[in-house]
Amino acid sequence: MSQVKQWFSIIMPKIKPMLYQNGGPVIMVQVENEYAYYDACDHNYTNTLRDLMREHLGSEVILFTTDGIWNFKCAIIDKVFVTIDFGTKDDPHMHFGSLREHQKTGPLVNSEFYPGWINRWEMPYEHIETQKVADRLDELLTMNASVNMSVLSIYFYCFQIILRSVY
Repeated sequence: MSQVKQWFSIIMPKIKPMLYQNGGPVIMVQVENEYAYYDACDHNYTNTLRDLMREHLGSEVILFTTDGIWNFKCAIIDKVFVTIDFGTKDDPHMHFGSLREHQKTGPLVNSEFYPGWINRWEMPYEHIETQKVADRLDELLTMNASVNMSVLSIYFYCFQIILRSVY
């Protein structure tokens, strides 16, 4: 954690003036991303991240985490808002229902809505019809859910190009 503490001492003071409560555009800060994928399930680690962020950013900032529905017991961080991620092919009622089993109140947020999926070299092209994406978004908004569209596939594509050029 010493490297994390060192990094936070550099980056968090740059983020603090950008927070919404300070007149900036940043309304939430993510503590961890899909931590439930990692087998450790170390709540000391996640609680330490939360505490360090609070120490640097103050008590007013909204901290959040995001995960899928597979292992919420490792994804939940006490006093941190939980969001969920899923895509066009997934049933939002099932996903948000699973979230509600662990977080009884608060807004429904899909912080990584995947309108498609990751396209990779030498793999079949993943294509989702535009109307299906629009219908799923309409369903989410009808549920009064908030949605952040994920453009993650662009990053993976660029990362693969870099890896191919290096190796």
